[in-house]
Amino acid sequence: MRRNQLGLVQPLPRNPTASYVLANSLSYVKCLSQRGWTMVAAYIGLLKIRSAALNAFSALVGLLLATGGGVEWNTALILVVSVGLAAAGSGTLNSYLDRDIDKVMHRTLQRPLPSGRIEPAEKVLYAGILLVMGGLILSVVVLGLLATLFIALGVIIYVFVYTIWLKRKTPWSVVIGGVAGSCALLAGWASASTSFGWLPLLFSIFVFLWTPGHFWGLAIRTKGDNEQANIPTLPTIYGERVASKWVALSNMALVPFSAIPYALGMLGEVYFFISLAIGLVLLISNINLYFTPTAQKAWMVFKLSSLYLATVYIAVLVDIFLI
Repeated sequence: MRRNQLGLVQPLPRNPTASYVLANSLSYVKCLSQRGWTMVAAYIGLLKIRSAALNAFSALVGLLLATGGGVEWNTALILVVSVGLAAAGSGTLNSYLDRDIDKVMHRTLQRPLPSGRIEPAEKVLYAGILLVMGGLILSVVVLGLLATLFIALGVIIYVFVYTIWLKRKTPWSVVIGGVAGSCALLAGWASASTSFGWLPLLFSIFVFLWTPGHFWGLAIRTKGDNEQANIPTLPTIYGERVASKWVALSNMALVPFSAIPYALGMLGEVYFFISLAIGLVLLISNINLYFTPTAQKAWMVFKLSSLYLATVYIAVLVDIFLI
């Protein structure tokens, strides 16, 4: 017996030909592969790939800041994988913990759990734990205890402090959550050095300062969703105009801070001029946002802040490898 395209059961022919068997076998294999890829795509959707990649890149920058570019690339690869696994696991755990509010927000309705593509939800919980443990085990074996502690601290802050404790209670949760992003950079530094270093510390503070303005801009864009899910954010509590001004003030403090490594002689002119160029663009857009705060301008600043962080990181790498 078999089912046709309408799902109706039809009897198999008495003497099926080889071509008939081959065609049906290929159809069956195609169906299985499609279902397999759909499931893989669903699990990939849990990982928050962009966030995991940013954390891994931050860790790599921290490593290079600690070594001045003189690093074994096997160590760098292990660092990127360890931080990436732990960050992806944290994102997966966040998807599991936020599955109730994801069901009521328009932008998250199609995520794997609220859409029902992965059931039961406990599969996601186990996947997140396995990813985090995989990253931590790899790190402690190859990179050492201090780097592993920073990676673990990032997971704890993001999952327990931000997601479970603060996210549904205060609009200032992203400020504390910003420490999680700083931990990745410090893990990179600790994987290469156990001595105190001002340069990695300054850039970990830089990441901390970058986080609130970036995510407050996103919160302005998703204000309606956050209200629907009863999530307190700056725009839902204080309004879009006030939130836009906080975005501007946060980023306006960030740009001058990025010049400190150059002013202290820790990085050279290449870093300074590249970071200054993109910093001026961000600064001008934020001054404009401060005096004419609108949701549309805040969203543009949000997108620009992503480019700004990536460009500053690239400026660090170019400066390290050229000097």
